[in-house]
Amino acid sequence: MQPLKIGILGFGRFAESAILPAMQQTKLVKLVAIQKRNISIARAKAVQYGIPYAYDSEEELVRNPDVEAVFIASSNNQHLPQTRIAARHGKHVLCEKPMALSVPEAREMIRVCRENEVKLMIAHMLRYSKSVREARQIYSSGALGDVRLAHSDFCIDAKESPRAWIADPAVAGGGPVMDVGVHALDTIRCILGRKIEEVQAFLEPPLTQDQIEWDAQIGLRFSGGLFATIQTSFRLFYEAMIVLHGTQGTLQLRNYSQNKGTAILSWIYPDQTEKRWLVENGNFYKAELEAFAQAVLRNEEPEIPGEEGLENQIVLDRAYGKI
Repeated sequence: MQPLKIGILGFGRFAESAILPAMQQTKLVKLVAIQKRNISIARAKAVQYGIPYAYDSEEELVRNPDVEAVFIASSNNQHLPQTRIAARHGKHVLCEKPMALSVPEAREMIRVCRENEVKLMIAHMLRYSKSVREARQIYSSGALGDVRLAHSDFCIDAKESPRAWIADPAVAGGGPVMDVGVHALDTIRCILGRKIEEVQAFLEPPLTQDQIEWDAQIGLRFSGGLFATIQTSFRLFYEAMIVLHGTQGTLQLRNYSQNKGTAILSWIYPDQTEKRWLVENGNFYKAELEAFAQAVLRNEEPEIPGEEGLENQIVLDRAYGKI
């Protein structure tokens, strides 16, 4: 099987530190082009990493016949326009989270990709974390009994972020809810596999055209009457944790979001005894890229299609009071 030839739109620090190494470690993907706003830096990076083409224009990159697909690693407000231009040039799309700035944008991304017969996958890489998959298997097995409550945290200190636009509502679309809260949301949805029926949210401060929220709590009612909470912040130290409360025990998952890191799983039984064990997360960026490449090369539906991103976007828009 020949590798899928990909170009990266928005070749910034994240793409260079996380996506590029993953591409170098798989035979299913070949990076052939990158795009940055500064053409001099783009060309220097291309030389540094042996990448054939460098551009400062999305249009030029997607016109290149050697490019079969794009990885969109740009700021959130660029996801729709870059998906649109890629799809119209017949390029398959792997788009970073959050999918878009709003539900209408997400729906437009799905429409334009379907209309141009290209694949659209959303890069929710934590679905490929081996510890998340183990937690999902435990939940699905029924070993926890009747799970009634769930909790998902994802917090970072945004002052440490290299992304200058992270606190700009026009570019980011929101604060931690859009940035890391969507990880907490998508991961708990992945584990539970249930439909979200109701959303309530508290934001501090409220999101406006001039300011993002910095802390948030979102309450979710899943089908079957299962309740979940999501807590996310830009003002705390890094933490990612999931908890499932069932009638036969409580499962806690920590450190699942560290690529190639070690997660800690803890099972607290009804008699309060506890079992702990470690799970290697694996290289989930590599697994994500391989899943996308296989979907394109085999002409199959991606594992995380645009419709999954849309489900998350609906929750985000409800949390922000947009719908």
